[in-house]
Amino acid sequence: MKKIIYLFLIFIIVPQLVFAEVESKENNDSESEESESEENENEESEEEESEGEKKVKYLSQHEYKIIVLDVDGNPLEGVRMDYEFGSGDTVTKNTSITNSNGELNVNIPAKSYSKFDRFDTLTDILRYSSEYKSELNYIISKDGYCPKSGKLSKTKSDLFYYIALLRQVKPDVLILTRPIDYFNKEFISKLSNVKFKNKIIDFINAIMLEDILSESVIETYSINLLPFKGNNYLSVKFTELNVYNSLRLNKYDIGKQLFDKVVVKILSPLNKYIIESNKLYGYYLIVVGHTKSFIEENATAESIEYKFIIPKKIVRQYKNNDISGQQLLDASIILMDNERIELKLQ
Repeated sequence: MKKIIYLFLIFIIVPQLVFAEVESKENNDSESEESESEENENEESEEEESEGEKKVKYLSQHEYKIIVLDVDGNPLEGVRMDYEFGSGDTVTKNTSITNSNGELNVNIPAKSYSKFDRFDTLTDILRYSSEYKSELNYIISKDGYCPKSGKLSKTKSDLFYYIALLRQVKPDVLILTRPIDYFNKEFISKLSNVKFKNKIIDFINAIMLEDILSESVIETYSINLLPFKGNNYLSVKFTELNVYNSLRLNKYDIGKQLFDKVVVKILSPLNKYIIESNKLYGYYLIVVGHTKSFIEENATAESIEYKFIIPKKIVRQYKNNDISGQQLLDASIILMDNERIELKLQ
């Protein structure tokens, strides 16, 4: 029965969808089009469309099912999502609100660029259908929570959209956090100093609102007060989102990368909001990176945990340009997977 449905779809439904095409403009020079490589066609699709060298076809819509949760996995009702799709003069903007289950649904056109006037073979149809895509740029926000922006995309054709009654749309799950969600639970339960608590919240808001960290995230429940060698340090944990190529960078090289991309950027808001606190001797910054071989097909990423334990007086000197980044590292304790190391920036 399934084979009959698939054959019906391919030879009856799909051709009707394919030939219901929207033409952008008349094609210009067909010989110059044929000389362009397939890779350049994909990369320059927007430009070529404006020059009338391509046809823009719509096969279907892509449905985005979005679920917004808090850090404990509870659905958030009343989350506002401002989103847009399209490009150039055809950008469409809209707003949706999550329901009591934290859900909202958005349907947007799935677009493909092609130079085919028609599709004469099944191969043409299948090749074309795998090329169209959609993108959704969003900002989600709710009172009391840190706003979050990002992009969702779908790149596969949904040829069975119109007849598959049992079709399941995989939801995109987004997490909204409050500043308080980054505090260690035991630490926040014992923290009676409201002024110190508010300073930490200001530090968190600065990171979130100013987008200081573009390639790493603060781990929830990670902010804590840790004793180390007889002194108290404010501990914060970060995870780098990139995976590094172990064939090009060893673990020491990765440590230097993370120092520049995470630690150095965090020192400014720490110096601005936290440094005056008498409770602290310094900062205990944990950064988790990942590495793997990029030539091994089934290689899995290995995590590496770096700890940068820095006295706050050294941070002040660094931010006042009294010492260099290397001098800051030399005055700090650096651990790689709990083994003390030295990092040389040059």
